[in-house]
Amino acid sequence: MKSGQKVLVATKETQGQRASDFSFVPDGELVRFGLACDNTNCDIDGDCPCRRSLLGFDSHSSTTTFKVIVVKGGTDEMFNNAYAISEAAAGGRIDKDTTKAANKILKIAAKYPEGTILEYRNGKFGVRKK
Repeated sequence: MKSGQKVLVATKETQGQRASDFSFVPDGELVRFGLACDNTNCDIDGDCPCRRSLLGFDSHSSTTTFKVIVVKGGTDEMFNNAYAISEAAAGGRIDKDTTKAANKILKIAAKYPEGTILEYRNGKFGVRKK
């Protein structure tokens, strides 16, 4: 995270716009990708949340809404390390895909103005209306 680096954090803002919304992550907690199931036929708004949510770094719980914030100070390497620590704490394997996923979060956050609320559906991020 460079000085002024944009990242994604959990937010409850705009929760309820979709009937399948949920947030079990404290507001402001950094979020990351979780595991996606192998069932390509699962309903995006059904019981399996893997194609519509991200996980909190510390809580390892899911949320369907995220906010772009600016973090003062830090480095990309610090974000990548925190991402890897979160992945390991959840029982995941740390490899080049972990860094790739962390960098994808940073790249997505960089595309949007601070305060933008996003959702994640079937591998794509979209802007939520406030």
